[in-house]
Amino acid sequence: VGEISYRINQPPEEELSATRTSADARPLGAPAGPVAPQRGLAGSYEAGFLYHTDGFADIYDVTLTDLGSALAPPTARDRGANYAIYLNLEQEIWREPGTEDGGLGAFAHAVWMPPNRNYLEFSIEGGLYYHGLIPGRDHDALGLGIAYIRISDHVADAVNATNQHDHTAYS
Repeated sequence: VGEISYRINQPPEEELSATRTSADARPLGAPAGPVAPQRGLAGSYEAGFLYHTDGFADIYDVTLTDLGSALAPPTARDRGANYAIYLNLEQEIWREPGTEDGGLGAFAHAVWMPPNRNYLEFSIEGGLYYHGLIPGRDHDALGLGIAYIRISDHVADAVNATNQHDHTAYS
């Protein structure tokens, strides 16, 4: 596994504590009240990969076997090692005045894997989230996202071949 990341305007570790309050940041004797943010909008950007050295079977052959197709080979072909690459993005878009992390943010995630040895070829997800939407619940987040997941064409081809050859109706 390897990853490279770039993070901007992240809160200090003590601000990530669930026990921290806005009063912790005020000067001694200063009246309690909202603390003006001391940093810009936070962002986190990551790219990485995973590599598995074990041998992995051809997904077309495995799918034929799983379907009980007459086309299934006696043993599945070995495709060698397996791997994936991914990208994660998170960015605050707007922060509520007087808060350190309340407000609107966006996220996006993507992953790709070789389609000849994996059931899934790639996925892409994205959406929006809001921290602190409910008064008094500053650590809660509400989000809405959407995802697209693509099944390997090798799996679809094996299902189609089985349907045509064996006169079945898998989908």
